[in-house]
Amino acid sequence: MVAFDLDAWVARSGALDLDAIAWSEVAKYPVSPATVRTLTYMQDIEHHTIVYLRSLLATRAIDEPEVATFLACWLHEETFHGIALSRFLEAAGHPLPPRATPRGQEPLLKRLEGLATSTVSKMVAEGRSRFSTGPSPRSCSRPHLRRR
Repeated sequence: MVAFDLDAWVARSGALDLDAIAWSEVAKYPVSPATVRTLTYMQDIEHHTIVYLRSLLATRAIDEPEVATFLACWLHEETFHGIALSRFLEAAGHPLPPRATPRGQEPLLKRLEGLATSTVSKMVAEGRSRFSTGPSPRSCSRPHLRRR
């Protein structure tokens, strides 16, 4: 298995460049209802990356510098994927309706899920640190990413 090169990925990471797309031409090509439905779903998933990230940030995963770096770039890229899909759908004549504004607090089940995720993550991290004999090799392999 080929190792993932985080440094190379971070160097290439960025927002999609949409300047080369002829947006005025998009409407000339019909898009089937099934395709609109699929693209709308994909756009929704890309825009909801922040929700997934929030769940991950409630865990000790972000204590790993490599994971924190990956998550930051991942959110940035996925956000722009959602923007690109929204723009395409609008150019194709299928603008997305405005999102509903959330009211009030999160449902109790969601708050309990977040609390449970955070608690279990802390318990696992504490258990791991009891058996650790020093810093992990991965945390030392990228000194520029190490916490100071």
